[in-house]
Amino acid sequence: MAKKRRKLGRRIALRTLIALVVALPVVIALAWLAFQHKPGWYHPAVLDDVRADRARAEATTMADDVSGKIVHAEPFELTLTEREVNEWLAVLPQLAPEYQRSMPRELSMPAVSFEDGVVRLGTLCDIEGWRSVLSIGLRLGLSGDGRDVEVALIDARGGSLPVPQAALDRLFGAILDEERRLADERGRDERSTLDDALSRVSGVDDLYTGIKVRNRFVWPNGRRPIRIDSMSIGNGELRLRIEPL
Repeated sequence: MAKKRRKLGRRIALRTLIALVVALPVVIALAWLAFQHKPGWYHPAVLDDVRADRARAEATTMADDVSGKIVHAEPFELTLTEREVNEWLAVLPQLAPEYQRSMPRELSMPAVSFEDGVVRLGTLCDIEGWRSVLSIGLRLGLSGDGRDVEVALIDARGGSLPVPQAALDRLFGAILDEERRLADERGRDERSTLDDALSRVSGVDDLYTGIKVRNRFVWPNGRRPIRIDSMSIGNGELRLRIEPL
């Protein structure tokens, strides 16, 4: 009886091993397809020369218009659409060459999406022929008293696969270290509200829980302070009401 049970156990183990060997290529293929998957919202702008010129002109006009209202202390509404922002991202290397120098060469074609209370950011990552869309989702909103902008990481993905927590810890750890180094170089007088918020972040768990950024920002032209009076995100638009201080 014991000998029969051992033979039965070996047959079951052998069949299980064969099933795993047969299934493994399928599992690998499915995982690869999930990793290669392009999110439906990810639509980076690909511009010809005419559209690129138009995007640069629109970005410059928008920046000048916003700057003028802030300098004259005028509260105003600002609406940004996915199309506009994605086109501006496409021409950002020409508008701000320092952006291109700071971006890792493995990353290209950034894009954003404005969903219900969520901003999604994605970029194409190409490492030695391994290509995937890396993306994060951020939930944004104002605190009840309007004193803070609340930011929470809701997901991070490679294709349609979640990025492992350990990988996020290493990635965000490196980013936080670099941001803190730059903040130290700028000195206390030049520290931004984002610098102060990041100084209180110890890891990815804090980002998932959510952080608060003081609702007071400085517009670079003239170092003018501003706050966000209201914010709404959805239907492909980010709507802000800006109040100069």
